[in-house]
Amino acid sequence: MELGLFIGALAIVYLIPGPDMLLVLHTSSTLGRGHGLATALGLAIARGAHVALAGLGLAALFIAAPWLFDVVRYAGAAYLVWLALQLIRARPSPRTKQHATLNRPGYSGDRFV
Repeated sequence: MELGLFIGALAIVYLIPGPDMLLVLHTSSTLGRGHGLATALGLAIARGAHVALAGLGLAALFIAAPWLFDVVRYAGAAYLVWLALQLIRARPSPRTKQHATLNRPGYSGDRFV
């Protein structure tokens, strides 16, 4: 019975549109269907991993060993700082510059809308 409720709640959460849906729509409209599908797949894998870990009792483990929660939290923060540094040091590619020009608001090919 509890597994059925868990799966039902999971299905409802998957069907509710939110920031994930906006990310997939934006990625698909700007970079194409392939990138949109890759984004959707990545989001599905991340959400599935989160749900599986929650279902397996990761929260109970963190309650039993609070230091472990701190380790995971600081590792996540370090990863975000590393990603930020990678973005700061990265140079924009020529394709990125062209993409930014073509996607300006009001720009449609060689005419303005």
